[in-house]
Amino acid sequence: MKIITIGNQKGGVGKSTIACNLAVQAVTGDRRTLLIDADLEASSMDFRAIRAEKENLPQFSAVAIIKDTIHHDVRSFNDFDVALIDVGGFDGKVFRSAIMAADLFLIPVLPSLYDVWSTQETIEILKEIQ
Repeated sequence: MKIITIGNQKGGVGKSTIACNLAVQAVTGDRRTLLIDADLEASSMDFRAIRAEKENLPQFSAVAIIKDTIHHDVRSFNDFDVALIDVGGFDGKVFRSAIMAADLFLIPVLPSLYDVWSTQETIEILKEIQ
């Protein structure tokens, strides 16, 4: 299973939007897809609930994990080709656990000074974890 975490310490950069769109693309490509919502706002879970009402759309699985055990828990989901982790916009144990789980870590950035600053802090966290 390929695990992709989408995260940045800055809120409002499109983490959930990217995670949901990647999940749709993956399931459309016949990949068994799991979306893990690790954000207290639960936007990805809301998206999944709305999509589930549309019977004509390809469906993916979704779970919420807001504990610092994501890097352990994700390995128990053996029935998937890809897992996408949408993690909230602040540093903490859950954020770091989501990064530790990742085979690939995507950091969305908007073209603003504040986003660049936050991204630098996110990269420092990534270096600490490595």
